[in-house]
Amino acid sequence: MKIEIRDINELTFGDLLSECKGCLYWEAPEEFGNVSTGITNTEATEIKRNWFITTNETMGSSGKILYDDGEAAGYAQYAFPRFLECAAEYAEGLFPVSPDAVLLSCLYIRAGHQNKGLGTKLLQAVLEELRERGYKALETYARDESASNSSGPTALYLENGFRAIKTGRWGNRSYSLMRYELS
Repeated sequence: MKIEIRDINELTFGDLLSECKGCLYWEAPEEFGNVSTGITNTEATEIKRNWFITTNETMGSSGKILYDDGEAAGYAQYAFPRFLECAAEYAEGLFPVSPDAVLLSCLYIRAGHQNKGLGTKLLQAVLEELRERGYKALETYARDESASNSSGPTALYLENGFRAIKTGRWGNRSYSLMRYELS
């Protein structure tokens, strides 16, 4: 098994997993799953591509693709909450991300590649990069009772040195705001 992790940029964006390429949950929640807006998959993909270009220009790399034997198998996305519109909904529904933290909005490993430690490898690559760039902390909203969440399960973060700084219910789901100190 040969693992490679690359930053998402204009060259690698085309490799982004199909299930993630047009997902606008964090970047443009008003467009996410809203068929009434008439947004096409192509338009959604272009919105996501432009989000990466703009965010990368402002804060540096904001995403990574994990390749397993040459196949795109994992995806991570992170930015300051101000770049992720949906972060405001989480701040209101649960609690805000700490002012000194970068938000990990997505950490996803494609079916068929799970349970091989790839999520940990991808997470560690994100942590290493943010530490090298001098950021103070990484936070994420993890779902406590299920792995079915854009950022993955709480257990993954606990296993990788994160701590829960707040836990709460939003609707019928329990979430923890997980934090990792980078400095």
